[in-house]
Amino acid sequence: MSRFNKRESENLPEISTASLPDIVFMLLFFFMTVTIMKDDTLKVENKLPNASEVGDYILAEIAKKPEHIRNVVTTALKIDKNANMGLISDIKQELRKVNALKINYTTYEGDAFVNLK
Repeated sequence: MSRFNKRESENLPEISTASLPDIVFMLLFFFMTVTIMKDDTLKVENKLPNASEVGDYILAEIAKKPEHIRNVVTTALKIDKNANMGLISDIKQELRKVNALKINYTTYEGDAFVNLK
C-alpha cells in the first residue's frame, strides 16, 4: 500500500524562480520590438459635398416628407465656430435657389467636449 511514498518527493530540489521576471521582460521586449503595428489608414470614404450639391439634396429630402409638412421644413446647419463664412454664404445662396428659406444655425462656443457636460 505504500505505492505513493512521500519521502521521494521531499528529496526533489526546489525550482528557482528568481530568473522568471527577467525572462518575462525579455519576452515582452522581444515581442514589442518585433511586432508590426497595423497600418492606420482610413477605410471609410468621407466625401464632403460641394455647396452646389446642397440644393439637390434639400429638394430630395423635402420630397420625402408628407405634403402638409413640405412648406414648413426648416434646414438646420450645424456650423463650427471656425468655419469659413464664404462657404456658409454659398450654401445660403443654394438654399435660396431651391426656396428653402427657413434656416436654423447651430453652433457651440468654446470646446465641444466641455459643452456636452
